[in-house]
Amino acid sequence: RLFVGRKYRRETTKCENKADAIAFAKRFFDEVKLAERLDLDIHRDTFAACASKLMERQEALVGRKERDVRLLSEDRKKLNKDLLPFFGTKAVADITSELIDDYLDHLSRDRKLSPSTLNKHLVVIRKVLNEARRRGFLKSIPPIPTVKRKDNPRPYFSFEECKKLWKTAEALGSGPINSVADQSAF
Repeated sequence: RLFVGRKYRRETTKCENKADAIAFAKRFFDEVKLAERLDLDIHRDTFAACASKLMERQEALVGRKERDVRLLSEDRKKLNKDLLPFFGTKAVADITSELIDDYLDHLSRDRKLSPSTLNKHLVVIRKVLNEARRRGFLKSIPPIPTVKRKDNPRPYFSFEECKKLWKTAEALGSGPINSVADQSAF
């Protein structure tokens, strides 16, 4: 075992011969020290474990009425159906922008999801990676790819359509409409 980064790092030698075990221990020490010098992540955890911790954190936020329960439900659905089967066993330190792009391609190819839905998946990935960083498994989050969305604003009512809407509402209602917006503004 080796104490690195405020934690013990243990590795079995799988050897019965003392000389082989000593050689393995020296290689293990060199690998850990090299990783430390190169600023590589020493403590690795899986995406699934960090997702589980994220869900626990969000449940606590829901319990304190800081988040809506629907948000928790939607995140859990995305994790269970798509994200965990794809990323679940991968170490969070191994998740790259390229791997996230592969995930988006996989979703687009198999299910033809809208850009808005793909962005919601990216938000959940970002939340899990932020949780991993918060727990010390990542020093930084990889750049998250962006999905281009076509801007499709709702059209405005024309003056004639607005007049028709007000007259219909008056006819269906119990009387004239009292509104903050004055009709003379049209």
